[in-house]
Amino acid sequence: MFLRTLLTLLLATCAPAFAQTPAQPNLDPLPNSLFDKVWRIESPTPYPNSSSIYIFLRNGTLLETSCVETYRVATWKPSPETPGRLIITEDGRPAFNAAVTSATARTLRLHQVLLLGDKAAHDLTLTAIDKEFVCPDMPK
Repeated sequence: MFLRTLLTLLLATCAPAFAQTPAQPNLDPLPNSLFDKVWRIESPTPYPNSSSIYIFLRNGTLLETSCVETYRVATWKPSPETPGRLIITEDGRPAFNAAVTSATARTLRLHQVLLLGDKAAHDLTLTAIDKEFVCPDMPK
């Protein structure tokens, strides 16, 4: 009886350590408005009328897509050194940092610094899509 009780107690206290739950990013310094929205980039992009969008999921997944490119599933995590900054990983390596400079329920402003290639910096303004949206016709 003692052995059964001891085993039950041991399993009850150790089981959570072995449970396979996905790691959740620490969201403390990030605005809640970042999530549960489809964000359309409103600031100029390399492609006119590209209608690029970002969808940040709380589990650290980022969906990136536009009207001229296929989608990409990337990952994001908060920067451990800088509160309010995201590190975006594409193809298994950090692709860009994005500092949240302003966030409301409808508008998100990011300062994006590319980590690959020319390492350019861009200020992006994103607007929450709250209704139906269809990509505009592209000039042929």
